[in-house]
Amino acid sequence: MQQYRANPYASPSANGIGRAGVPAGFRDIAYDYVLPASLLANGTLNAQMGVNTDSDFCWRALVFNSTGVFSVKFSDSDSFELSNSAIISANIQGDPSSPWPILPEIIIPAGGRIGLELLDLSGVDNTLNFLFRGAKRFTLG
Repeated sequence: MQQYRANPYASPSANGIGRAGVPAGFRDIAYDYVLPASLLANGTLNAQMGVNTDSDFCWRALVFNSTGVFSVKFSDSDSFELSNSAIISANIQGDPSSPWPILPEIIIPAGGRIGLELLDLSGVDNTLNFLFRGAKRFTLG
């Protein structure tokens, strides 16, 4: 099998979210988790996207859709925050063909979760839909 090699000079979206770095003894299968959410005008919401218990999840990219501007702060299964402050949605660029890359990938253990602290900034009710793109990681054998 040919080893995937990313172009170090290309943008993350041009390189895609290939199989680089899959450890020996493991197999990755592409998988997406979807989390719908609703925010009231200027409201806050703490949401969690649970990972199935059959495998770890390798979070590699994010795609979202919303009806208004919001901010978000992500955390992992151990409640470790993935940024020092909330990220405004306008700064998370990406669409299904070129999602916002998560580099390096974040491993969420089987049965774990991705936490989201959401704040509406639009002043009106806001409907959100997050797609966490990545892979289920299974052990071989």
